[in-house]
Amino acid sequence: MTTTHPHLDEVVRTRRSRRLRILIGVCVMVLVLLIAWLVIAANAGRWGVPMFSFTNERGSQCRNDFFGHSCNPMTLEDISYRADVPLAADTKVLLGTWRQTHDFQLTARLVFPKDSAKASYEALQQKFGECRQNQPSPLATVPDLTALCVMSNEFTRMEGGLPPDRLWQISSATQADGSTLVHMDIRSR
Repeated sequence: MTTTHPHLDEVVRTRRSRRLRILIGVCVMVLVLLIAWLVIAANAGRWGVPMFSFTNERGSQCRNDFFGHSCNPMTLEDISYRADVPLAADTKVLLGTWRQTHDFQLTARLVFPKDSAKASYEALQQKFGECRQNQPSPLATVPDLTALCVMSNEFTRMEGGLPPDRLWQISSATQADGSTLVHMDIRSR
């Protein structure tokens, strides 16, 4: 003969209900943490959190570190913005690196196609000045280049005898196919 105990049935139902509530609570907490982590991971680069990557507003891939951020590779639009010079849309980017801490440095190597080389070169000269003689250039070791030109403000003084806040060295040379190879080094002083 079996006896049923209504009290024990109620205890078993309560335990099952409690286990289910605990399981649902744990799942909700894990879901909230997962969503929070996804939001943080998606935005941490733009917030400046070290070791997170982001794409800047001009399309360059950048990565934060403990001292600032660096962008590599850079888009033509970003190089044009950072150098503060208009560049033709058909300009080819061979190399582009931006490093920003309390200072900044832009290094870029570009090719102006033959069709737009003259206009792009004139834009560079308008922004960075005339060619200087006897200046070292990173393009000096590249074979088969002619008309090497170096624009630099290394020894320039501003009003009041102060040095400029930006140093630049823009090297350009004509390649055998008529295109212009340009190397830019722009940094803060």
